[in-house]
Amino acid sequence: MCGFSGVFGKNISHMKERVESSNRVIKHRGPDATNFYFGDNFSVGFNRLKIIDLSSAADQPFENDDFVLVFNGEIYNYVELQDKFRFDLKTKSDTEILFNVLKKFKNDIKEGLNLLDGMFAFAFYDKKSNVLILGRDRFGVKPLYYSFIGDALVFGSEIKSLKEYVGKLKVNHRAVMNFLVNRSFDYSEETFFEKIYQVKQSSFLEFHLSEGGAPEQKEKKYWDLSFVEKRNYNDEKSVIEEFRNLFLNAVSIRLRSDVPVAALLSGGLDSSAVVAAVASPKALNNKITTFSAVYKNDPLDERHFAESLVKQYKNINPVWVEIEQNDFFDVLEKTIYHQETPIADGSMVAHFLLMKKINENGTKVVLTGQGGDEILGGYVQTFLPADSADKIRNLNFENFSRKSLFHSLPSFVKNIGRAVYIRKRYGRFFSKKNKLNLIDNFYVHFKRKTILNSYLINSLFYWSLPGFLHYDDRNSMAFSIETRGPFLDYRLAEFMISLPNDFKIRDGAGKWLLKESLKDLIPSDILNRKEKQGFYAPVDRWNKNIFLDSLVDKSFKKEFNYLNLQEIQKDDTMKWRVYTLWLWYKLNINI
Repeated sequence: MCGFSGVFGKNISHMKERVESSNRVIKHRGPDATNFYFGDNFSVGFNRLKIIDLSSAADQPFENDDFVLVFNGEIYNYVELQDKFRFDLKTKSDTEILFNVLKKFKNDIKEGLNLLDGMFAFAFYDKKSNVLILGRDRFGVKPLYYSFIGDALVFGSEIKSLKEYVGKLKVNHRAVMNFLVNRSFDYSEETFFEKIYQVKQSSFLEFHLSEGGAPEQKEKKYWDLSFVEKRNYNDEKSVIEEFRNLFLNAVSIRLRSDVPVAALLSGGLDSSAVVAAVASPKALNNKITTFSAVYKNDPLDERHFAESLVKQYKNINPVWVEIEQNDFFDVLEKTIYHQETPIADGSMVAHFLLMKKINENGTKVVLTGQGGDEILGGYVQTFLPADSADKIRNLNFENFSRKSLFHSLPSFVKNIGRAVYIRKRYGRFFSKKNKLNLIDNFYVHFKRKTILNSYLINSLFYWSLPGFLHYDDRNSMAFSIETRGPFLDYRLAEFMISLPNDFKIRDGAGKWLLKESLKDLIPSDILNRKEKQGFYAPVDRWNKNIFLDSLVDKSFKKEFNYLNLQEIQKDDTMKWRVYTLWLWYKLNINI
């Protein structure tokens, strides 16, 4: 829903033009209205995508005599917050609710943020005390970056907006190495660029003007799944019913909008669950348009699964978006421009094309199944051995394997084992082996948590979800589209983490509780699918058009002199990642 960029510090009046230009480059995030606030120590611009309360009264920056707020995202429970606090409102927007919550809890921002059910990134400025707070939602759905130039803090929704302030960017090779080997990024404050940072998920930063130098910074975490206590249930029926009610409510509040809401439908379990919850007469019983990416004459195309759900509910209006190879390569560089990162595989380009088609349809808001695998235990290759490792500790050797034995080891031993694997699997791709030392630890165990729950938390905050949320936000906002993920309702996450393992993994399969609670809504062929398939694109066929001998860029070879391009050329996965790294470098560094 929008984008913003601004500056905080002393004597910043000369930066007005840069505030304006930094917001122009992210106009795609909010094409419906642009406004600015210019002050002695704080200036900010805002591009609005109008979703809730379409009137100009709800435009941002939102301010009074004491405070200024800009925020990107949605507060889904804004109706309930108004019922609770009875704020004196001038609009019908969630922006004004957030403004009042932050104002009310200005002395305890942590308490205020824990009241919010939503996705958000915000800048909240206290005019009188000269304090700026930058905050981000629990899972980091919405982005927020910052850096320093001289004695001023600059911040924005995309890195390209910060470039207007800081000028030429430099490569962060730690981020590059973790991307190339782990496929992971966005899990820490670091980005692919040196001295460009992001506000971490579940956290806020508090900046105070100092007597001399840059604003003083304090980081505070307001939410942490690792502290959720285990709850024991004897009655499975009540657990199933509670999950169903939570899920339907998570979907319901994400339908709140003053513009039509559509949904993505791949034919997988997660997106099917969301659409079924909306369309079924047994659930919310709403009409909804769905968008599905399809690939003509491809054996892995999922259209037949999506069609089985469409046939079941008359409330669904399906739109089939056919994606072809020529379209793919036409938008590859545009995708990387908006991602501001190299991309791990071609499915992200297919997703970009899907968002383009949705925009051409005139749709502004879509529901997705994002986060279902991480919340519910969907990655069976990892989560099943983790569950078995928990059983081994109780002398239960069900589903015992070498993997489960490995996962039962202490985290530091697993990280040593992974380091050995990395050197064996990836060492030949790097001419300077010391660069492998930049790769971060992969396994983190949380006290009082089972191995399975520790892995779920790792997936949510370190392994997979941060990168998926990154590409989902950048691709959708490139076309002024807001995506909403019901599975990323914090109440669902807390509920699942509090449950014993067998509500997630049972009979060798994941997502048991979702399947059991919605089995009357979802067609059996989708419920009983054995194969695990993410957002699909036939990139294996398309990758044959990628050749590294086109990398004659001397600057690239000098910057990444530790890459063994001859060996990388022989490996399809690494070839793709390095090829998109080159495109990223060309678009962002060597320009």
